[in-house]
Amino acid sequence: MKICHIVPADYIEVCNQNSSMHLLISQEVLKNKKYQEKYLEKSLKGDFIIMDNGIFEYGNAAPLDDVIEAVEAVQAKEMILPDCYFDGEITIKRVMSALNELEKKSYRPISLMAVPQGKTQDEYMWCFSVLLTIKEINVIGFSYGAINKAFGRYKLPPSLLRPTVISYLNQHFDLGALNKEFHCLGIGGHPHEIEFLKKFEFIRSIDSSKAFVSAVRGIDMKETLPANYVIPERPDDYFNIQVSEDVVKLALKNIETMGRYNEGE
Repeated sequence: MKICHIVPADYIEVCNQNSSMHLLISQEVLKNKKYQEKYLEKSLKGDFIIMDNGIFEYGNAAPLDDVIEAVEAVQAKEMILPDCYFDGEITIKRVMSALNELEKKSYRPISLMAVPQGKTQDEYMWCFSVLLTIKEINVIGFSYGAINKAFGRYKLPPSLLRPTVISYLNQHFDLGALNKEFHCLGIGGHPHEIEFLKKFEFIRSIDSSKAFVSAVRGIDMKETLPANYVIPERPDDYFNIQVSEDVVKLALKNIETMGRYNEGE
């Protein structure tokens, strides 16, 4: 499973030197020239860029035309279609509208990701099942926020809830047998969730800012037990912050720790 580390613009090279897949925020690409240029350089060298619609950061998905503009700016290979937090019906409508617009534009071939939403388990399951039937969708995104909303009544820790839900979905839909890839959007709790997610061979990738944000807050993942892990908030203007060398060193240590979780160590 590939890990996409979401880091501020000035630390892209040092923190992502061993990564070949990256998730970018479309709004940030359009307003942050440094962020845009550094990832365009990576893209031109062959790295795989996923363009997010920014719903987590901004509360609403960016308009499709803005996401396309960001895709073109860095030559991204995948885009996340518009969704609506916790609303399965609106999400399906937005996905279908976006697919129609892409067809009208005769837009170049690109991998497309859709993210199931829902306020309840039934609504999420319905949205998920509909997205599975849409042949134009190449990747399904498992948002930890969406899953926590729809399945939160089970009161499991964040690091166990999403793996449990994915196991449940796999029992119902045999995900590994489908002609889809799967990506996990964000990490809601302690990053040792990766240890559970990596057991699903059909999960292609996961993104997270946890390694760097934890370092900014002085959290050493290796030395922090899951039960004691306080979920850190991103600093304001996260993509433009400047930090000390000690913070960068701790971020690199956290990235290494997440890598070890991914390797099963």
